[in-house]
Amino acid sequence: MRFIEDLSQDTIQLLQKIYQKSKHHRVRQRAQCMLLSYQGYTLKELAHIFHVDRITTYGSPIFKAVQKKQYKALYRDPTRSPISPEYAVGAGSKW
Repeated sequence: MRFIEDLSQDTIQLLQKIYQKSKHHRVRQRAQCMLLSYQGYTLKELAHIFHVDRITTYGSPIFKAVQKKQYKALYRDPTRSPISPEYAVGAGSKW
C-alpha cells in the first residue's frame, strides 16, 4: 500500500488544474491517480479505477517523480523508450 504523501497546497492545485485542463488523456489520468493516491486510495483501488493491473500502478515511477516535484513525468512515462521515428504518427509507411 503506497500513497502520495506530503503534497503542498500548490502541488494539489497544480494536479487539479492538469486533471481538469490537459488536452492529453493519459496526463489527466496520471494527475487524477496522484490526487486519489494522496486522498488515501490503495493501489488495488487505483488499478480498478483505471482498469490496469496492480503492478502497473505499483511499479510506476510517476509516484516518486511527483513527490520530488518532477511534473514532466506526468507527460511521459520515463520507463518507456522514445518512439522510433519510423513508427511515429504521420511517418510514411514502409509497406
